[in-house]
Amino acid sequence: MCAVVLAGVLAFGCGALAATYYELRAELSTTSDWIELSVEGAEIVVDWWAPADKVNSFHVYTAPTIKLEKPCCLEVPATVVLDLQVFPTSADEISWTITMGMYGRGALELYAMPDANGEPVELVDVTLRAKGDDENTRTSRVTVDEITTHAASGDTPDRSSPTFADAESHLDIVYATLPDVDPALLSLDLTLPARDLSNPPPLVVFIHGGGMIGGDKQSLEIFYNDVGNIVGSTYAVASVNYRLMPDAQFPAQLYDVRAAVQWLRAHADEFGYDGDRIGLWGFSSGGCLALLLGLTAGEDDLAGSIGEYTEVSTDVSAICSYYGTTDFQTMAGGTPWSYLGCEEGDDDFAAFASPVSHVSADDPPVFLLHGTWDQYLPVEQAETLYELLQKAGVVSRLVIVEGAMHGGATGWWGEGPRAARDFLDEHLLGS
Repeated sequence: MCAVVLAGVLAFGCGALAATYYELRAELSTTSDWIELSVEGAEIVVDWWAPADKVNSFHVYTAPTIKLEKPCCLEVPATVVLDLQVFPTSADEISWTITMGMYGRGALELYAMPDANGEPVELVDVTLRAKGDDENTRTSRVTVDEITTHAASGDTPDRSSPTFADAESHLDIVYATLPDVDPALLSLDLTLPARDLSNPPPLVVFIHGGGMIGGDKQSLEIFYNDVGNIVGSTYAVASVNYRLMPDAQFPAQLYDVRAAVQWLRAHADEFGYDGDRIGLWGFSSGGCLALLLGLTAGEDDLAGSIGEYTEVSTDVSAICSYYGTTDFQTMAGGTPWSYLGCEEGDDDFAAFASPVSHVSADDPPVFLLHGTWDQYLPVEQAETLYELLQKAGVVSRLVIVEGAMHGGATGWWGEGPRAARDFLDEHLLGS
């Protein structure tokens, strides 16, 4: 998992990266079936990326070069946006070369990203038109001075420091045990970036979806592609399993993810992440659990007693929910009584199990994303919770994605991915 979740740390070249990098943003697009970006004079880390449009079978690869692929003969453009950490290896200039298929157009826009709220500075804006059998490639050169003058800089952990720790992955950690329960259902995966233990990274806890009847912490489509690309090399990430229906009914799932957070906080120093800066991120039913866990911290009725660390706090610094259930009583198709484990018509219990019933002024910041074409949960689910959060004075943001359906990677469309990363950065990094 480590190699995939930390795809954002893959770099061109094989040498050790220098300590200082510069922040650039690239937009790579094509109407052909593929386009590739290669770089000379610098090593590159892809710290974040997301597609900018709805093209089926859209693929992006970040090593050894950045490559965008889409279905052949589809003339609509596909665009990917990438945040890059650029480590110059040349003192003079850096070459940016795009190569593409034998038809259509390709383009590269490259911007220096300045400090604070400064406007991006355009460095490259080039279009390539295919010419049949000719070599379809074009190179633009940018001086290192242009980059260092306009782009914000940052430092990677010093590998020579006695407090440096390399990237690592720990799979199938059992965070609690219960009689007659498969340990795999009470396990988590933990991935850690290269880091300075004197300033450990925040932790993002991912909770998978699947309608409470399926899904897994190693879900390839959601976890590897979506979560890994957003958090890049900045965050530690834990992906959590929990008990499923019909063997376990609510609130067993909430008890499980709460125990996982308690275990993670208790072992923060051991693994080298910041146990005081924890964010929750869930998709679909995982979004519901993330909201419930974050909004009910300190509520004894939903505390549970799973695992060895029941006295450890479950307070978190941020919650991110992609199309998660917020109110069981207004779901499309009616209240799922079998999941809730109560008698049909027990509206009090359905309300008790819904995030909308647990909003208070001391809740952590909440990010909500929902699609207008969600076939299972109407967008009003997110809108209702957002209104309640706003009335309570809770820091919150709602991103509604026009045309997005439920599940898969649809939440990547529109401004969702950039907004989610910015939200995490603001409330977990303070930037």
